[in-house]
Order: sequence, then C-alpha cells, then structure tokens
Amino acid sequence: MQTPCRCPRSAPSRPRVRQAGTPMGVTPGSKLHRLDRTGRTREQTMARLSLLVVAGLLAAWASSWTLGPAPLLASASAAVAVGDVSADAAVGAAAPWQGLPLLSWRGRVLDAEGAPLPSAQAWLIPNGRTLQRLGYFPRPYAQFIGLGSDPPHRLDYAPLERMPHAVSDADGRFVLEAPRLPMRSMGGTFAFGLPDPVLVITAPGHGAAIRRIEPWREGCLDLGSVSLREQGVCVGEVLDASGMPLAGAVVRAEYGVGYPQRASEGISSRDVFDNLRAVLPELHEVTTDAQGRFRIEGLFPATYTLGALAPGHVRARVAWVEVAEGALASGVVFRLEPAAPVAGRVLDAAGAPVADLEVLATTRTQVHAGQGCVITPITDEHDGIPIEVLQVDRWDAVVTRTDADGAFRLGATPPGALSLYAHGPGWEVARVRGVTAAEQPIELVIQPAARLELKLRSQGSEPQLLDPWILARRITGTGDNVPLQVLPGQGPGEFVVVGVGPLGTELLLHAPGHASQQAIVTAEQAAQSGPALLELARAWPLQAVVLDQAGLPRAGVVVSLSAHGVRSDGSMSLFSRLRSVSGERGRVTFADIPASVYRLNVERLGSWLLVGESVVVDMPSGQPLSGVELVVEDTGSIEVTALYPDGRPAEDCVVAVLEPGVWRSGLLKRELKLASRGWNFSRDDGTARITRLPAGEYDVSVDYEAPVRVSVTAGESSEITLRVDR
Repeated sequence: MQTPCRCPRSAPSRPRVRQAGTPMGVTPGSKLHRLDRTGRTREQTMARLSLLVVAGLLAAWASSWTLGPAPLLASASAAVAVGDVSADAAVGAAAPWQGLPLLSWRGRVLDAEGAPLPSAQAWLIPNGRTLQRLGYFPRPYAQFIGLGSDPPHRLDYAPLERMPHAVSDADGRFVLEAPRLPMRSMGGTFAFGLPDPVLVITAPGHGAAIRRIEPWREGCLDLGSVSLREQGVCVGEVLDASGMPLAGAVVRAEYGVGYPQRASEGISSRDVFDNLRAVLPELHEVTTDAQGRFRIEGLFPATYTLGALAPGHVRARVAWVEVAEGALASGVVFRLEPAAPVAGRVLDAAGAPVADLEVLATTRTQVHAGQGCVITPITDEHDGIPIEVLQVDRWDAVVTRTDADGAFRLGATPPGALSLYAHGPGWEVARVRGVTAAEQPIELVIQPAARLELKLRSQGSEPQLLDPWILARRITGTGDNVPLQVLPGQGPGEFVVVGVGPLGTELLLHAPGHASQQAIVTAEQAAQSGPALLELARAWPLQAVVLDQAGLPRAGVVVSLSAHGVRSDGSMSLFSRLRSVSGERGRVTFADIPASVYRLNVERLGSWLLVGESVVVDMPSGQPLSGVELVVEDTGSIEVTALYPDGRPAEDCVVAVLEPGVWRSGLLKRELKLASRGWNFSRDDGTARITRLPAGEYDVSVDYEAPVRVSVTAGESSEITLRVDR
C-alpha cells in the first residue's frame, strides 16, 4: 500500500506557480510567468502503471441510477442541443458540430453468417475532450499495461439520442460524420474521459456491439464490417414484499460479469470483454407492465447482473443470469422491500435554493483513493470529499436532482446510515454523514466553487494562440486528482478553471504548433486578482518514412512515437504514446513534437515488422525533424488446429512457435513462453493463430509435446493440424 502524500494545507511563505518537473515535453526555452522551476510535483505519481483486475474495470465503468431520464454525464455548462448526423445529412447542417473538425467513418453491419443487416442503428460517442466541448463532463480514464490491446475499459456515457447517428442501408452500409478533438494524457490519465471514439451498433434481433475507433487514423475511415450475433433475451417479473406484482418498475441489465459459460460456439473472450461495454440504459433498460413482467432484448451472450428499482422500494439485484445466444433466459424474480424516503433542500450560504444539483446517497464510505492495485488511504491531510463523490459506486448509490426550490427526495434509500452529497458545476461538494430515513428533512448548505483565471499566449512572433485548450485537475494529495471544469474567458486565450481546491491545481496546456506544458498552481496563486499569464514554446513536426527491405515505401503501417530517456540538457517528454499510419509514399508525420528523445516503433497491428531494434531519435529545439527511415519486413502466420485422438477440438491448449532447436523435453511453461517467437491458447474449436512471424522455418509445439517443423512464407498463412494426447 502506498504511503499517503503529505501535502500541507498552509501556504508557502512566497506565493508561486510551481512547474511540474519535466512532463509533457516542456522545452528548455518555455516561459511560464510566476513559475518556480526548482521542484518536481508530488502528483507525478499519477504516472504509475499497474494491472487492473476485470472487476475493477467494471466498477470504474459504473453509471448512475435514476428513476427519470437524467443524463449520466453531468453537464459542464448550460444544456447543449446536439442533433443527429445521419448518413445523408450535410456536414454544414450539423449545427452542434460547427467549428469542430469533422471526420467521416464508413462501415458495414453483418450478421454472424456474413449477410448484410439493413436498418441497423449506429451511434458514435466522441472522445472525452469532444464531449466536454459539447457540454458534458466525462469522468477520467486511465491507461494501464498488461491487458493486451486496450478495449474501452469504460464507456463515457452520453445520451445516444444526442450523438451522431446513422442507419444502415439494404446492403448493411452506413456513414457517420462526427467531430473528434485531439487528446493527450496528464500523467497517464485522460481526465476528459475515454481517449478514443466508440461506435455503438444495434439491430433488431441481435445483441448490441461496440467498436473502439483507434486514435491515430485520419480522414475518411473505412471501419470494415462489424458482425452482430443473435441476441439473447431475458424475461422475469418484479414483485413487492407481499408477492404482488409491481407495475412501472425499472429493470436494467447493469453489467456483465465474467465470460460466458461456453454457451455459444465461436465467441472469444475478447468479444465478450468488448461488447459488454455496450450494455447501456437506453438499450437495455425496460419498465414492467401491469403484471410486473419485463423483457430485456438485444443482449450479447454472456453472464449478467440485473437490477430493479421502483418508487418507494429498495433496489434489488439478481446476479449470474446466464444469457445464451438465440436463447431465452427466464425465471428471474425480484422481490423489492419497502424503503423510507430521505428528503431535504440544498441552499447557498445566503439561504437561497440551488436548483439542478445532483444529490446522491450511499451507505458506503470511500476510504481509499487510487485505481487498480495502487491505492492510498484518505486522511485529513487530503482534499478527500471530491474523491468520495468521484469514486462513489453508482450501482449502490441512489441519485436524484434538486428542483427549482432546491428540494430533493430520495425514495429508494437502503437501510442504514447514509452519506449524502450534493454537487454540480460551479459548486463545492456539500456532504452530510450519518443520515437515516427516519430523520426530519435534511438541509445541505453549498458554497460556490473557487475559480482560477488563466491567459495563454505564444512565445513566437504572433503571441495569440490558435485554438488553445486546457486540461485541469484538482490536487487532492492522493493518487486521484479530480478533473475540473474549464470555461472560456472573456478574451482570446483566456480561460476560467472552476472548482480549484486548497492544495492547488494541476494544469495541462495545449495549442497547435506548440509544446504541451504541465504546471501546478497553488491556492494562493489562484486567489490573486487578474489572470495568471502562461506562455507556450513552439513545437515542430517529426517526419519519418517507412520502407521495405527493397527500399520501396510501404503504406498502412502503424507507427508509434514514445518518450525514450532524457536529453543531455535534462529535458524529457512524458506525453502518452502517439500513433500514426504511413501514407501512400510511406510517410508518417507527428505534429507538435517538443524537443526530447523519442523512440519510433512499428505497432503489432498488422503483418509488418520492424527490422532490428526500435529507432531512437533526438528531436532538436526550434526546427522540424525529417528523414528518419524505418525499415520493415512482411511477415506470415501459422494457423494451428489441435485435436484430441478421437477428433474432438482440443481447447485451451498452449500453442507455441519456437526457433528450430530450442524445444526440449520437460520445458516449463514459463520457459516455453520466454523462448517462443509467439504463443497462444487454442479456442473452443481447437484453433490458434500465431502472427507476425518472419519468413523461415519454425517448430510448433502443442501442450508442451514434441514439435513439428513448419515453413512460413511472408504474406501467407501456414496451416497445420496436430493431435494432442491427454
């Protein structure tokens, strides 16, 4: 367990803005007025990498429960009317997107047999920064290693009816026009939410699916085909404590737990892990009829937890509901116990009511901060109340909003002592603990949130920045800093950060053509009159070319750029890995790269493999870098089918590909994996595929048995069937 950070609440004797060590590629020439360059920020511990367990990921993805159609993303400003952008809509007609860069995504929806699905619905949920620009306030998303290709661990929910939308034609094809603003991380965390857009697809009689749209691609994107499986259906009833049916109860498929119990052939664990994120209230939430019966359709085959809620009753759940493909899961019965309400009002310091605030009640007290396996106990030295609200498990919380008189009523509170929170944009969190349903109306007094005024300008000859933006987080003294609302100021390059706390504010500053910069602003600095002035240094493009071994340019190769060590002058870039795809002439361009040392590599997303080690380059200060060559070679693959002696598919067998002469009898599992060129587990049908193998001879071993020699040709797949004796 991590030792808690000890952040003093008292101000230093000299008010200052303290720049964080070296993150985000701060160049030596960057200027930041009222900055002290001597120390490193405590909050760089946010760059810790750890593994997340599946349960932790699911918990992070939790969405809120309401009895009404309240949005699950709190609005960061006044309501934004966002209309649909259908396949035949003109770009200019999409008023909500005007002023934002638009991309076009094309795709095709098929069934499991490969037949086109007409009238399929497709929505695109933009990345977190785009949602924030449109008036939403997504919750943060952190990237971690050890999970293979990164699926959407959380789906930053926004109402689908307000997202770009298209309907597939008779051939199953659709086109979506939608905005995408670039995102970069702050210490490994995307405080604006999910960094990539997410495609949500449904069709009558089929389970909902999602696809994450990778961030390095540009222009008109061909998403290829998306296959939908036949839906699973769940039916049941909701009863009260006496056994009478409850009409009008809300039943939701809350989340999927674990992987399917081999209920359907050909469903991979990755498919389940991805598509369970398509469990959304608008798609999988229903209301019971007069007999208390419900029917939830459009479920991807997996194991689910269902929840039911009715006015005046305590929420109930039924776990481990197995939903198979093309099957009906029945017999689910909820019995809801009566609940006593909790009511009250939220007032400001002058006694005036405050409307449209979120009020939530929970029986659980948040005592730790952090994500995954790295946590910090919350103590009195921390700014803990914002963390409590951020990390409330909304599957267990009861949520409502205040009306025009500041009044609220929570009608389904669970028994026991409650922690009650009221919060909203522009206000500090108000909290009352130890509330019970039997008490008199509760009065919560809420204070306006403190604000920080900022002004950004360029160090270049033209001081005005083009489309600058700021990411801000409230320092809490723990591993969890809370994302803050950033509003435009009155003049060019001016911003207002809302909700700054007593321990300071962490800022990430961006502008096209300039080096991203990170800084810490103390509470005393935020309290000074007038905006704090910050200047960004210029940055330049880094260009490379991808060539094959014959010297010919290669298109469609995904190249990554990441920080590599420290330059001689001490500068270092800590922005998250960037990706780009080579064009027709093999060219790859990364824009706005500050001076630092970088590593270029070829991603494991295609058949091309970098020849030799990754290429390390030193980006100079004050000029672009070009002429970097990446030499790649085409690779092949091996498709292995493992069978038992009686001809049945052998599933979950270790399939390893080794260099000739490496295998020996008694090789341990760990040794086999370390020595292999590639390995995998056989699927339900006994097949396993090992990719990205350079041309040559290899030994293939199944379940640690004596290998068989196989030849691999570049650009081709070699197939082999092996028997397993066990």
